[in-house]
Amino acid sequence: MEEKTCPRCHSPVSLMHFYCPTCGKNLKEAPLSTSAAKRVGIYALSLLLPPLGLWPGIKYIRQNDPKVKKIGWIAIILTIISLLVTSWISIGWLNDLNAQLSGQLKQLQNL
Repeated sequence: MEEKTCPRCHSPVSLMHFYCPTCGKNLKEAPLSTSAAKRVGIYALSLLLPPLGLWPGIKYIRQNDPKVKKIGWIAIILTIISLLVTSWISIGWLNDLNAQLSGQLKQLQNL
């Protein structure tokens, strides 16, 4: 097993370690999770809270692994779709509200 030394405490650590077992120093960036539960969470965040879905999407796109990048792109696409649908529904609701208020105002003016 190949080893190197920790830059902080100089303890021997395996090349497989992401953190020094002695002092806890971050030795290299841990890979992002691609588990089914993590993907469902990211996609749900993208759909239900659209602007917040951009954060994990961008984070995943910046990785080198194509599988991880794919998760990021799906999250960004879902976020954009959710933003468009939310905007469309909101504009429709505001137009209906405006029409109702205009109708009520006309009724009050006719009295």
